[in-house]
Amino acid sequence: MNWPVFLIASLIAVALDGSLVQVLRVGDASPSLLMFVMVYALLNASKRTALRAAMVAGLFVDLLSPLLTDADGSTVVIVGPHLLAFALGAAAFLSFRNLLYRKSPLALAFGCVIFALLVALGTTTVFLLRSMFTGDAPWGDATATGYLLVGFARAGLTAILAAFLLPTLDRSRALWAFEGSGRLVGGAAR
Repeated sequence: MNWPVFLIASLIAVALDGSLVQVLRVGDASPSLLMFVMVYALLNASKRTALRAAMVAGLFVDLLSPLLTDADGSTVVIVGPHLLAFALGAAAFLSFRNLLYRKSPLALAFGCVIFALLVALGTTTVFLLRSMFTGDAPWGDATATGYLLVGFARAGLTAILAAFLLPTLDRSRALWAFEGSGRLVGGAAR
């Protein structure tokens, strides 16, 4: 995989998630272009590269979207919750990605749902464990269940967006330079 292309696509996706994509907001949930880019990479890159890419994407989310505010009103950036959740989601996703057809918009949409659900579960769990020790939580006066349900709604909205955007991203496939996922084995049939 061409890392500069992935890094630029991820940074653009995170920036658009915080600005332009908010127009598609339904209630508290909005779709995530970063999840879409990440699932595209998960479907096409080698397993080791895909797991590293998920950790980088999770780090971008942690660094570029502060979730907590201090008592004095300043924002706090916490590195780790999304990084861990993206890595967990990627590890689980990679175990069944061979069942999905890589060029199908429906497969990408299904992959986005699964990955976004896993990330929502992972992020909520990390923040729940953190709030047990510090008392800080990104959901404020609401509950962890509400935060999780927003993550589930985000998964559905991301799947709808992914089904429409796959042809656009697939046109740039040559720039991504994904490695061949299968190896040829020598034998009599050659």
